[in-house]
Amino acid sequence: MLSRSQQNDVPETLARSTAAVLCDLDGTLLNTEEAWRQTVIESIEAMGFVASERVVSAAEGATLEQTAALLTRELSLVDAADVVLHALETRALARLRTNTGWLPGARELLVSLDHVDVPIALVTSSPRRWVDAIAKNHDLSVFEVVITADDVVNTKPHPEPYAAAAAALGVDPERCVVFEDSRPGLNAALAAGCRTVLVRTGTAPWSEGADAVVQSLTGVTAAWIAERFGLSAPTSARRSPSTRRTRRP
Repeated sequence: MLSRSQQNDVPETLARSTAAVLCDLDGTLLNTEEAWRQTVIESIEAMGFVASERVVSAAEGATLEQTAALLTRELSLVDAADVVLHALETRALARLRTNTGWLPGARELLVSLDHVDVPIALVTSSPRRWVDAIAKNHDLSVFEVVITADDVVNTKPHPEPYAAAAAALGVDPERCVVFEDSRPGLNAALAAGCRTVLVRTGTAPWSEGADAVVQSLTGVTAAWIAERFGLSAPTSARRSPSTRRTRRP
């Protein structure tokens, strides 16, 4: 934790200390992005098309519904979008149940935040049934709030998911730090008024809006957040894992 004098050295634009952390799931905490990418490629090829990099990349960070609409439009499919959606979901769920794991540093980040009692929310464009499937193999109990595509009217890049997470935690969005890996997610967080950390290997021209960019979550902890953004001290007694309950909006 930074001392008061150290916090005064934080740049003015980042001077308001962090009161909560909001995390994307796919590609940020879990290595589901490759599973999703392969799902899109296999689905396109199963329909008799060649999966172009342009179309596959456009599905990055998109919801299931957005991807089904994308493929239906880009491939001029005869099948309705709901048929494509079902095919995508069948493949995706099969992969998510077996081919996912925590990305480097992700668990350590969550544990460090939990240790100092910083509220954490999970904000994902995946439907809740996907999150429930993932939770069977990965402990998500550290999240006090889980916002999925089923919980909002507008998904990323709209600010609603992150605004809803901040509201559910009772925290001003400006005092939230968001960890994201995709352009839609970054835009959603920025539009909601949150401070942002982009977790992405390599560079992207659209990453300039992020407050910080890291190649991975390795070494990113509560102390790392405190050093860069300030971190509020706990205002209540710590809650044990047995008393924490994940809240839905």
